[in-house]
Amino acid sequence: MMQKKRLTRRSFLRGAGGLAVGLPFLSMGLPGSEAFGQEMKSGSFPKRLVIMFHPNGVIADGWFPTEGASGKETDFALNEVHQSLDPFKDKLVMFQNVDMQVGGVGPGGMHQQGMGGLLTSRPLNTGSFRGNAGLLAGYASGISIDQLIANHVAGDTPYKSLEFGIRADHHAGAEVMTRLSYLGSDQPLPPQNDPVEVYKALFADQMTKPGMLDEINLRRQSVLDSVKDQFSTLSRRVGYEDRIRLENHATLMRDLERRISLEGGGLACGAPDAPADLDPDSKENMEAVTRNQLDLLAVALSCDISRVATFQFSNAWNKLLFPWIDSNIEGHTLSHAGPSNEAYNKQWIGRTQWYAEQLAYFLERLDSIPEGDGTLLDNTAILWTSEVARGNTHSWRDMPIMLAGSAGGSWQTGRYIKYSSAQPMANLYVSLMKSFGIDEDVFGDDRFCSGPLSGLV
Repeated sequence: MMQKKRLTRRSFLRGAGGLAVGLPFLSMGLPGSEAFGQEMKSGSFPKRLVIMFHPNGVIADGWFPTEGASGKETDFALNEVHQSLDPFKDKLVMFQNVDMQVGGVGPGGMHQQGMGGLLTSRPLNTGSFRGNAGLLAGYASGISIDQLIANHVAGDTPYKSLEFGIRADHHAGAEVMTRLSYLGSDQPLPPQNDPVEVYKALFADQMTKPGMLDEINLRRQSVLDSVKDQFSTLSRRVGYEDRIRLENHATLMRDLERRISLEGGGLACGAPDAPADLDPDSKENMEAVTRNQLDLLAVALSCDISRVATFQFSNAWNKLLFPWIDSNIEGHTLSHAGPSNEAYNKQWIGRTQWYAEQLAYFLERLDSIPEGDGTLLDNTAILWTSEVARGNTHSWRDMPIMLAGSAGGSWQTGRYIKYSSAQPMANLYVSLMKSFGIDEDVFGDDRFCSGPLSGLV
């Protein structure tokens, strides 16, 4: 939710390295200090969540990996649509036999139910939105998983969440088949489809005023210098255990200094160049707009402007053409072709490959930003999925689900997890909640959730 907050010095410092700069709490007291005597606060980097959506499902034979001869979860080969993601294979988790069990319950057609239930795991309310099957429905009846987690982890970030769109309002505007994220029942959040508007909201008013970035850098340097001086003074006055604490904190400080490139002249969290002013609903601009949006999202996460985001390609109507890959039939039509229609299936696989390439670009951006012993990607969970499993059957059986990153080591990556019996998709959300510090065992409608997803965390 682009709910603007003032960017304070603390926000910028936290954004620069994912942690607030300051002395650790020591176990013994020193004169005049109320902080000593407490445990040192954690110096870990924040966890982030990104949910990427593409519409109308997948062709199963092109999506699911191939198991290796050993049968181990770590022994698998990515399928053809995911070849661009092979460099990140050891940072992925893929699933088979996970169902969106809320599908088919309540009012609305299948794509309506899929869109409204995908991130809420709740049926739709009644309403007057007419789906492509002619059935009527309203918006979803509960909060979405991104917003629940955002409520818990936002802290003092400028934006609780960000909603990015790529032609997400095309054809239909604001209605249930174009909305993913919900603050609560009948409270959808609109995605922002124009990177120019995203840039203005995130950077133009706050980080690009004359001299603003220089001032931020000077503040960072001043705080770092002050803390270094305090380290030097305190290290001569404390015992062995507290000296170790100081040294550990100093290591984090050095990493922070490297992250914001104070000595090298760069600025990891500076405002990026303003994106070109392109028509965001033009098929000719879709590739360029996508890269601009992904770049802005990467910077927003790196600078701790927000920790939760959705990235929505199109919507369940999916009237888009992909002329840059010679795919000039509406996506909805392609996705509904039967298995014997090889020409349409080839185009549909080509589009899914294109989505995978955009994700690979984004993962490369995140993986290039160091955080402690890992990268920003390691401290992020990226979930890629769709509102139905198969467009031609409107099935929610065996949903296409990929996780990238591990939310700070919350689960082992480099795995293909195949369940012997169907698991509710809501259980995956419970596992995500727990990895973000939310100690609850149910998400959404409790008829379709039985606890954390087994075998993930």
